[in-house]
Amino acid sequence: MEREIYQKQYDFELEQRNSIASAINIPMMAITILGGALSAVILGFSYASNLITYLFCTIVGLSIISLSYSLFCVFKSFLGYSYQKLPASSLISLHYKKLVDWHRENGENQENSDAYAKNDFYEYINQRLSEAAEHNGNNNIKRGNYLHKATTGVAVSVFFMFFTSFLYVHNRLGNNNSSYNVKIINEVKLDQGGSKMTNESGNDSNSSTQETSPAQSPTAAPSTTNPKPEGPPNVVFRGNTEKPGIVTKKDSTQKE
Repeated sequence: MEREIYQKQYDFELEQRNSIASAINIPMMAITILGGALSAVILGFSYASNLITYLFCTIVGLSIISLSYSLFCVFKSFLGYSYQKLPASSLISLHYKKLVDWHRENGENQENSDAYAKNDFYEYINQRLSEAAEHNGNNNIKRGNYLHKATTGVAVSVFFMFFTSFLYVHNRLGNNNSSYNVKIINEVKLDQGGSKMTNESGNDSNSSTQETSPAQSPTAAPSTTNPKPEGPPNVVFRGNTEKPGIVTKKDSTQKE
């Protein structure tokens, strides 16, 4: 029963890791869209020395700060984390065989050797499962908190963008309704026979060059000369890997 609890918690934390990795796509997409919208309104706004411009710059600045904080939290949610999983099934099975041999070498008969080895083996599995579940769970909590902060930053940026859009539309409408005073400075007179006007233009081109750059261990043996074998440690990984199953006594004896 105890091993089943550890196994469920171990599986849950690894599945939670995959869920967090998928959930990162949502704030990343929102940040990309909001960043493009901010760039458009900043470049399209007609700046002047008035209250509307000062208010626009203030709200846009707050939106940029919120968006930058959200992007920072997104990166913090998936950079610098390592996870643990059980060792390979072959190593776990080999460890069980070593436990059986060790109990036989210490004077136990066949039946007792199998029973004691089984107890030691399940104790080792419980230790590795609890160790991996705790380590992975702490990482998932940290990543989930950063992901929540990133989503909050996006929501705050959207709030500021709502007011920015009103100021932008007001500025564009006011700019389109403004009148222009055109004054002719020099008057050009043409002869009766007509005149020819020639324009010479030259195109200068600039060439640019681009440079390329390249655990815990089982209980110690009572004998100092023949210590009890230690099981392999958990595997630390960063990418997506499959979860190895638990090797029981039945499985290990079949492999023999």
